[in-house]
Amino acid sequence: MTRFPPTSSLKLAVGLLLPSTAPSSWVSAVREAARILAPSWTVPAGEMELRALALLFYARTWDGRRAPAAVTMDELRAAVDVTGTPMSYGVMVKEPAVAAEIKEAVREAGHEPTFSGPQATSDRDISQIWLLSNDLCNQYSGSDALDDECGPGPSALRHCVPTLAEVLGGVTEDDRQNLAPVEAATGVLRIATPRVMVTRRNAWVPVNCSVWDCRTADAGQLGELTVDGLAVVWTCAHGHDTPVHGRGQAVAASRVRLGLWHLGYDQLTDGELVITPYLEVADEIFPEHTRPGLRNAVPW
Repeated sequence: MTRFPPTSSLKLAVGLLLPSTAPSSWVSAVREAARILAPSWTVPAGEMELRALALLFYARTWDGRRAPAAVTMDELRAAVDVTGTPMSYGVMVKEPAVAAEIKEAVREAGHEPTFSGPQATSDRDISQIWLLSNDLCNQYSGSDALDDECGPGPSALRHCVPTLAEVLGGVTEDDRQNLAPVEAATGVLRIATPRVMVTRRNAWVPVNCSVWDCRTADAGQLGELTVDGLAVVWTCAHGHDTPVHGRGQAVAASRVRLGLWHLGYDQLTDGELVITPYLEVADEIFPEHTRPGLRNAVPW
């Protein structure tokens, strides 16, 4: 189960993978993965394949010993080869070997957070590269009862590797040399607004401060929604930070940017905006083109 919902725009998908904190080796890996997948972006390659290929490039180039462009197509195909692998309804029956490679590289590169003790990483500072790798390689649903009963299931990586193998099989080195770069980037976006309203199925709910007794939203004071790559953090008027891109309040960066698009802004805009009386964002359960708002949340 992935943390971040998909989006059909390649430029937006690339921009969301490039937070301000990203190391240069990660930026190069994302751009090279996007360049290779661009001709097949709509069908069959998609966002999970982009993230998987970017992580594969990063796993083999993060230490700076070579550039992503030096990783050959034959090497990429070998890494995701599913020839002879038992399949069930198009899905591998076991986790791909590349999953272990990605997890080990992310750990060696220093992205794995510390979850307890005095050195615990704050929610706001958790590496987005680690979040991506965890979402792709995680085999657990997040429901303890279900996991205890059924055990781990297939990861998102297991689902997308066969598609990635199919796409890479049709790209030669000559093809690769002629592919144009995907020009996309997002800087940090800060939106000053009194309230963020999320359109959910049968509900229209505000994003709340994580501090229990904080009621600044009710007073209509300006808070700030910060979007940096895939991370979304709500800061209330009293300065309390509440990361809302996780499974708790689940406000996805792609949906914030799509909400801005409905207001006439470019999806890849950055800098500072002021939006009153509130910013509307649609939940990932709705199709990407859905205009957020009360009418879509409550059946009339």
